Amino acid sequence: MRVIEKTDIAPLEPLLCSIKAGCAILGVSDRFIIDAIAMGKIKAVKNERRTLLVVQSLKDYANTLPAAKGTPLARRRIAAISSTRGRPRPRPNLKWRLRHLFRRSELYRLQKSKI
Repeated sequence: MRVIEKTDIAPLEPLLCSIKAGCAILGVSDRFIIDAIAMGKIKAVKNERRTLLVVQSLKDYANTLPAAKGTPLARRRIAAISSTRGRPRPRPNLKWRLRHLFRRSELYRLQKSKI
């Protein structure tokens, strides 16, 4: 009689997964998964009330995505980074913001036109 080793048994891949698991696999939100199902990019099946995604369609979708292209930093961006030395740029104070918003408002234009 032959003893079956763990190495003799091939691991089984799931055929279906939940929407939550599909989100984790692709790294997207559940709303994106639902929209992709509606557009036909990802296949899904119903098991009673539960929606299950076809794992192969997730793989096919991931394979159709284009490769990411990196862009080098522009010279202005490099200069801005080096001038602030990694510190964030200071934000304008509240008084300045309110004055700026008021000058863009209709009330300011009306007051200026009366003068």
